[in-house]
Amino acid sequence: MQEVRHQRFTLAPPTQQIHPGAFSMERTLHPPVFHLDQHLSDWPECWLELRCPCSPRTVMHPVKMLLQRGDRPFRGVLGALRCSACQGKPAPVYLVAGHVRDHTGGPLPSWAVQLVPAS
Repeated sequence: MQEVRHQRFTLAPPTQQIHPGAFSMERTLHPPVFHLDQHLSDWPECWLELRCPCSPRTVMHPVKMLLQRGDRPFRGVLGALRCSACQGKPAPVYLVAGHVRDHTGGPLPSWAVQLVPAS
């Protein structure tokens, strides 16, 4: 019977995302500089990853959809976001380059910037 070994992952510094690379080497993706006063149109291809403390589920919301309601600064958008179940503010919230922030056996993760810390 073949022994199965699981990799362990460590937490990266807040400015980096670390994921396993080819041949067990680690590669680091550096997220771009981001400010809450930037507008949605500055990041149209990104997604917002939203979590609410009332539920373990994660919602991925495309920035393009938010742009349909007008080009606003991220600061204003984040203040208006509410959970549909409990009407609370989601936390944490991440701006993600693609559909994946964590490596869960699928594609390699994209860079992510935490916009709202976990409460």
